[in-house]
Amino acid sequence: HPLELASFLRGFYESNRPDMELSGQNFRLELPREELRISVDEAGLRAALENLCYNALSFTPPGGRITLSLRREGGYAVIRVSDTGCGIAPEDLPHVFERGFTRRPDNSGEGLGLYIVRTFALEHGGSTEAESKPGSGSPFTLRLPLDTGRAS
Repeated sequence: HPLELASFLRGFYESNRPDMELSGQNFRLELPREELRISVDEAGLRAALENLCYNALSFTPPGGRITLSLRREGGYAVIRVSDTGCGIAPEDLPHVFERGFTRRPDNSGEGLGLYIVRTFALEHGGSTEAESKPGSGSPFTLRLPLDTGRAS
């Protein structure tokens, strides 16, 4: 279904902000002025964003910041969730989107969240990327093709 991303992300942000800031983290939203439209399963996008945001929350201490942002990059909408958490060890970085991979400090989770994000991206012709330096947080990127307005 066609979806205008800035208004969708604004609604997502407003509905999740209370939970995201409950433990003392600062949740921010950065949107472009231009409209970016994609054709996507809205429930799937919501689930992917929840996985990215709540994963960031798990690794960001109180007083830290989690930022949800959107920008255009060529023919793609680029959604990024970045945090000021503990970061990811270099040896773990290539594995974060693998099914069953987890490094949660409390040993919770089944390692499915980021796998779900990657699967969603691939099913919609997009991609995912993670970057990190231990001690300086991690940006996670979800790239989805922009809707060109042509009938398919």
